Amino acid sequence: MRCHVQRFHLHHGNTSAPKFTPDRTGFFIPRLEAFDGLASGFSNVLVAAAQKCDADANGVVNQIDIQLIQAALGPTAGPNDPRDPRAAGSITAGDLTFCQNLILSGLPTAGSTPASLTFTGPVGTTPASQPLTVTSSGVSFTFTVTTDQSWLTASPSTSTTAGAPLTVGVNTTGLGAQTLHGNVIVTSSGAANSPLKIPVTLSLVNATIAVSAGNPQVANVSAAFATSLQVLVTDTSHNPLQGQSVVFTAPSTAPAEPSRRCPHRDRADQCLRYRHLASVHSQRYAGELHCHCYYRRSRFDRHFALTNAVPGDTSLGGEISGKSGPTNARVWTFEVGNDGPGSALNTQITGLTLFQTGGAACSPIIKTVFPVNLGNIAPQVVAPANVTIDFTGCASTANFKLTVPLSANNGAATGTIVRLNEFQ
Repeated sequence: MRCHVQRFHLHHGNTSAPKFTPDRTGFFIPRLEAFDGLASGFSNVLVAAAQKCDADANGVVNQIDIQLIQAALGPTAGPNDPRDPRAAGSITAGDLTFCQNLILSGLPTAGSTPASLTFTGPVGTTPASQPLTVTSSGVSFTFTVTTDQSWLTASPSTSTTAGAPLTVGVNTTGLGAQTLHGNVIVTSSGAANSPLKIPVTLSLVNATIAVSAGNPQVANVSAAFATSLQVLVTDTSHNPLQGQSVVFTAPSTAPAEPSRRCPHRDRADQCLRYRHLASVHSQRYAGELHCHCYYRRSRFDRHFALTNAVPGDTSLGGEISGKSGPTNARVWTFEVGNDGPGSALNTQITGLTLFQTGGAACSPIIKTVFPVNLGNIAPQVVAPANVTIDFTGCASTANFKLTVPLSANNGAATGTIVRLNEFQ
């Protein structure tokens, strides 16, 4: 006897419907664990996965199976219990006779590899077909193939266990998010356990899309943006979905030039595992453009904010435009400006130093974590930023020399705000 142990962790929601599909003959022990944040518990259950009459799940129907079925006569049987080959809902003398005749017939038993199939995909997509091999425990036999669900297909309709695998597919047209169950049915006069039902599960899920890289970005006009645009397609449980179609589109007009067409329009024809990418170049005009990405099968789309910057030197400086708040959380508002002529990209306040120049000695505490990001500042544009300082223990007459270093363009552009005799 083979015993397989698997553990399921179920998260999110008040109810769950775990499913377990064995891929081979044997005994399995699924374990269900629950945790509500305060207490936990678990439950184990023994599951036998076997063909009809194979009560010990060893892949062969023999006299040992007959003895096990005889010992179990009477109890209610669950779906697909190998001891209830006639699927009557209980283990009866009729089941015993059926299995005895199976042995006496001398015919081989039919099986399949794998023992079951599962198809999973987003709503509106069609999962790829899968191969299914019908096997024989003895001599080869011919068989016919049907299915018991309209969404399930299997071909060819006739074959032999010595032939090529079957092709099993699903038709998801008109189906919403749900889990469906069906069977591929193998029928043969040359198999003792005919008809053989091979379980098939179809799970369709709603999908979402999220930006994973490339947003926001800045590049000088006519230069390529450094990072490819990337999105991640997942199901509602945040599991990545492979092989999905994602479309990227650039704006129809370039910044500051409404009459001109955007020269770069990209589709996500190049895909990496779980992710979809598109490359975009900056336009010939300064300003902002928003590339648009949508997932064909989703209600959601995502945008990428891409800025075309004016190349050239920048001149950074600034002022204190206001002070507010209590002494222990005083907020100083700075206005950082770019005197151009080039754009200041990814502008930052990288620090702040207070040197006391008057009043009783005290030690103000700068609460803000640096750097403080101000984003991109175009020529002749000012951007605000707040810094919080704790002046507890400082008299109102205490004054300070203030030094605030500024940086942009990955450190290529710098500036400093210096002010004397600043009071809290």
